Amino acid sequence: MNATAEFTNRGLGEVQFTQLYLTNMMPTDVVHLGGTYSNSGISSVQPSVNGVTVTLSVHFRNPFDLPVGVYNDTITVHACLEWPCVNEVVGSPKTINVTYTIVAPGAPPSLTLSQSSLSIEGLVLDTTPPPNQTFDMTFNGIGTPPTNLHFEVAGTTNGIYASGFTIFGSDPNMFGRVNMNPRPPDSLGPGNYTDTVTVRACLDNQCLHELAGSPATVTLHYAVVDSVSGPNGYTVKMVDAEANDIAWDDVHKLLYVSMASSSANHPDSIGVLDPATGQFTSYHTVGSNPGDLEVSPDGQYLYVALRGAGQIQRLSLPSLEPDISIPLGTNGAGAQLYSLQMRLAPGNAHALAVVRSTSPVSSSGANNLAVFDDATMRPQTAGNAGADMITTFQWDSDTRIIAGNGANTMDTAYHIAVDGNGLQITRSQQNVTSFDYRIYLDSGRIITQRGQIFDAESFASLGSFTLGTFFPSLVAPDALTGRAFFAMNGAIKSFDLATLDPLASITLPQGTLSYSTSRLIRWGPDGLALVRYVSGAPRIMLINGPFVKP
Repeated sequence: MNATAEFTNRGLGEVQFTQLYLTNMMPTDVVHLGGTYSNSGISSVQPSVNGVTVTLSVHFRNPFDLPVGVYNDTITVHACLEWPCVNEVVGSPKTINVTYTIVAPGAPPSLTLSQSSLSIEGLVLDTTPPPNQTFDMTFNGIGTPPTNLHFEVAGTTNGIYASGFTIFGSDPNMFGRVNMNPRPPDSLGPGNYTDTVTVRACLDNQCLHELAGSPATVTLHYAVVDSVSGPNGYTVKMVDAEANDIAWDDVHKLLYVSMASSSANHPDSIGVLDPATGQFTSYHTVGSNPGDLEVSPDGQYLYVALRGAGQIQRLSLPSLEPDISIPLGTNGAGAQLYSLQMRLAPGNAHALAVVRSTSPVSSSGANNLAVFDDATMRPQTAGNAGADMITTFQWDSDTRIIAGNGANTMDTAYHIAVDGNGLQITRSQQNVTSFDYRIYLDSGRIITQRGQIFDAESFASLGSFTLGTFFPSLVAPDALTGRAFFAMNGAIKSFDLATLDPLASITLPQGTLSYSTSRLIRWGPDGLALVRYVSGAPRIMLINGPFVKP
């Protein structure tokens, strides 16, 4: 058995092969190999036999783990025809001397980042994040033989939720790109968020030998704003609340929010919301699943329709102390009736008209319209379950109500006279088109959730606002500003009440609206409020500024 070996200037992880040769072998001979080696510069040795050739695969230690110098090792190989090895073949054992020379490196490779800082901006209204932010890495002086570069990218997560990198090309023509993923603005809230992403590039997995310029950092400045400038600009606040309805108290300058029974925070209560700060100042337990709200114009009472109790609770303002309960009774079959819609008579804090329904949220269960003086119902009601039901209404004056039935294909409109005995239908007209869930009155005109306009006397069509969609919307006509506001999936649009011309629009990137149970309301001199559902979770959106009142 004979062998030669010469090893020098080996690189990271490289393997050198040397061979020994067996002679005078019989075809039936099986050779068993063993041996030892020193490890001054050697990491491991693996022998293998192929016919009469013995190949030794010699792995060297990482040169970055050793000082510059010459490392001498000895490999001893034993070859036997049986195992355990008792009788070695002629020439065994064989000793191989290995020399491993590590020389000082030249100029180390370097890392360079394409930039040191990035700046982005997002509107707090947006539920989708800004585009991913990227910067490039370049490497210089890597050279050959190829080097196995190791990378580490880590960063803070104030305004981003993840960072990572991608490597393109191969040594020595290699470059990389780091990606940062911003969070959605509405999940952060207004403010300035700063993140630092650190990049390390090394010549070994333990990062004992970093490239020149490593570690390097990039700072991301992420501003989440709540205002849009310009003649139709606005400021927006998003309030997390599982709200069934909202109402404005113009006397005490507060918003009241009915908190659903399923709310994780303060269920079955009325929340008092300061629109100037977007913060709740107090909560008041009121009863089972409060729904529609109605504030008396004199700021004396808040009426709360309880969706889970078949009654209306009246609270005294501003204390929100319980005042009276108004039971809504049952229908002819003994089924509990609930408030589907309720409205106070103009200038009368004690006269409340209510659409009584077997469902507090579905117009298909509407039974009739009744008027209550405090907790006493006037004897004569209007409408009946079925084709003559009333699903929506508005007071035209203290002696007349305009109503509609939007629950069937007839879309009937009504004039209803109001006196001390109750209600009496004085006129009805079918096929007035869809009234949907709510109607609104402005200067002798009926406005529907589809933007259609009808004369309140003749029920004749007077045109429509161009909404760009035939789906329902939330509506807030406002005589104070001369504008009509329509909230739809995707936008809030404003129109001139007199000419019906479009004026401005706010984009709503994501989210849905509940057209049957939610409302768009005006508050203060220049505010709008509505409940918007984002990923199924309700959130109150407060808007104010020149978009509402120039």
